[in-house]
Amino acid sequence: MRISILALLASLALAACSEQPADSKKGKATGSTTAAQPAAPAPQPAPPAAQPAPAQPAAASKEVVVDYRVLDQFEVGDKVYVRSFLLDDKQQSLWIGTSLGVHEIDLKNQQVKQTFTRDHGLANEYVFGMGRDRDGYIWFGTNAGGASRFKDGKWQTFFPMHGLADYWVYTFANHPDGKLWVGTWAGVSRFDPDTGKFENFVKELINEWVYAIDIDSQKRTWFGTEGGISRFDGKEWKSWNHDDGLGADNTENLPNSINTGLGTRKRHD
Repeated sequence: MRISILALLASLALAACSEQPADSKKGKATGSTTAAQPAAPAPQPAPPAAQPAPAQPAAASKEVVVDYRVLDQFEVGDKVYVRSFLLDDKQQSLWIGTSLGVHEIDLKNQQVKQTFTRDHGLANEYVFGMGRDRDGYIWFGTNAGGASRFKDGKWQTFFPMHGLADYWVYTFANHPDGKLWVGTWAGVSRFDPDTGKFENFVKELINEWVYAIDIDSQKRTWFGTEGGISRFDGKEWKSWNHDDGLGADNTENLPNSINTGLGTRKRHD
């Protein structure tokens, strides 16, 4: 038994001595007892650097399409011209000023409530502008007929002999102080409903032909005239015209007019 063990140990030692080291080249073994190792994979080229994404064109803004449609159409008469509107919320009425009188339309049923001409008390059938004062009177500015007001079936007309600035009346505006501004072709009138009197302003305006009046949030009164814009804050007047940048360029080379600011029209034509 001892001999057999020594013989086995000697055999193992001999086998270990006969084993050779692996060849220096990778993937090739020379020893009969050593298994071949798999070759390491060849190095792969580095992936290309990431390129910035091409810029995308800006999305085109969506065009807003507004669908304008005629919902209702009303006839006021053959060769009759509509010159002004007034919405009376309290009475649910729409007043329409024309070249041949005034219509009051019932907004609930869109039917004509009543029509007024000179025969009913209107100063002149050609109505340029309308307004409603603090007391509920409806005012009508007419062509060469002065101003008329109407309430509860009663009419009253005002001419220059009553203090109104002119017979040609175009516009109205209520001031928060309760007074009514009236725009004419000879300046503006300020009507005091408490006294029933007019106060007129002409020289304070940049031009006497007043077509529009409005009141801003600071209670300043603005006047749109033939020759520019004027403003009254209750104490001081200020005006702007073309020289101040107001309006468009005179591309047609129209001659200047002292009365109109830009144009050739004569008064009241």
